[in-house]
Amino acid sequence: MTRIRPAFTLFEVVLVLAVLVVVVAISIPSIESIINSRMVDAGADTVRAAWAKARAQAMNDGIPYRFSVIPNRGNFRIAPDFPDFWAGNGSSPVSMDSANPPFIFENFVAKGVRLIPGNSSGGKIGEDAGGTILPPDTIDPAQWITIAVFMPDGNARENALLRLDSKGARSIQLELRGLTGVVKNRQL
Repeated sequence: MTRIRPAFTLFEVVLVLAVLVVVVAISIPSIESIINSRMVDAGADTVRAAWAKARAQAMNDGIPYRFSVIPNRGNFRIAPDFPDFWAGNGSSPVSMDSANPPFIFENFVAKGVRLIPGNSSGGKIGEDAGGTILPPDTIDPAQWITIAVFMPDGNARENALLRLDSKGARSIQLELRGLTGVVKNRQL
């Protein structure tokens, strides 16, 4: 007696594959939103750490340090708050103490996250085909917008607001309290 082995028909296999394709297609936007939200959170953590570093450097070196961004991009920079460090004349600034050079730090948040100063609108997310991060050697010094200046006594010169945006994610606004240096995260 020959036993017939049960198997799936071609129709059943195609039907299961079609259901899987529909489920994946429906879940992709949700997955992208989750990933972009995590990138915005990571960007906020990066900026908070940079603010803490700038504040600590100002207190250690006894000179004010400036935190600046390029609006609607992901680049930021920390350097002493003196014109020589922000002039962009092509020469390196003269250090006040050659044994202890001042701290200069340029970095960026995750790709796709934009830094928007203050309460400005920042335009549409995703409208710039060039990306959110500029290569450091292409940045014109006039592009930097000062967000906060940290003083040697541990204060900031004034309160500061910085919004972080990414396509499909909720924005985060960082609020720096100038007098105390406390930073608050607020989801918008």
